[in-house]
Amino acid sequence: MTAMDLTVIVAGLGLIAFLLWCFFGPRQGKAAAIQAGVQEVTIRVEGAYQPNRVIVKAGMPVRLKFDRREGADCSNRVVIPDLGVSRALPAFATTAIEFTPQEPGEFPFSCAMNMYRGTLVVEPGSRMRQTAGTVSPQQVPSDVAPHPSAEEKPARAEFLIRGMRSITTTTAIEELIERLPGVERVQVNAATERATIDYTPGLVSPDQMARAMAEAGYRAEPVTSEEETADRGVASRESEVADIRRRFLVSLVLTVPLLIGAMWHEFFPMPGGPLGALIALLADPYIQLILSTPVLFYSGWGVLQGDLVHPQEPNRRHEHADRDRHRRRLPL
Repeated sequence: MTAMDLTVIVAGLGLIAFLLWCFFGPRQGKAAAIQAGVQEVTIRVEGAYQPNRVIVKAGMPVRLKFDRREGADCSNRVVIPDLGVSRALPAFATTAIEFTPQEPGEFPFSCAMNMYRGTLVVEPGSRMRQTAGTVSPQQVPSDVAPHPSAEEKPARAEFLIRGMRSITTTTAIEELIERLPGVERVQVNAATERATIDYTPGLVSPDQMARAMAEAGYRAEPVTSEEETADRGVASRESEVADIRRRFLVSLVLTVPLLIGAMWHEFFPMPGGPLGALIALLADPYIQLILSTPVLFYSGWGVLQGDLVHPQEPNRRHEHADRDRHRRRLPL
């Protein structure tokens, strides 16, 4: 046995161990934090649910905030069949879903197509960790789920800025806006001529930001939420299509020589000369490993991300899909 053979065996065993851990290893979830008597957790929706396992306590209100950061049709709805929840998720927006679980257990949730999947774990008991400065759950009735006021959390404004020509201009605009009271974060993109500003309402307004930029010589036009969602949705779709096309081309370029090396001798006689030497080289197991690895882990990463990072037992997966089809008519 050569050193190369030993290396391949060790690498194969390591890969098998990794796959077994992904499918059958212990699952850690994110425990909800208490905010004003409500168990709250934010779930990012971008290629998958992040986190995909949420832990809450029974008998206390729950607020799941789905922060959808993409425009893919697959993720435009979330369904929790066992709790009778079906809610549309607008693109590039945060949607809050509130309910009070009464019984402990595990409740799967998924997108309408059952491609994005997660699990809500409801544990018995009432003791949970609290964030600093929050109200004790004993001080708030369990059936009350107050929303924070607009002054307690930042808002976001989007501006279209004409005439940005360099990174220097971008830095100047960021420094200009950051000097305004109540501005928490500024991000300016010269390529798209966009400025995204997180601010505290009551301390500063979008009109004040626009006036400050106008006085400095920049023509800033506020972008409405509808225009922002439409623009970002189109950009997201274009980016998604470009990514799929790129992954397909990579898999095509690598799979053709892989098939030639693996299947030529099954259908055609082996030619002589340089062509025969090339086919023999492509038939080498190590060359086939090199060619197939990018196809599996780059072109097929979307499948791996869904089935390895967010696995479910096969029988439960089909069961949840059937229940989803019956619950598609639930009201929004």
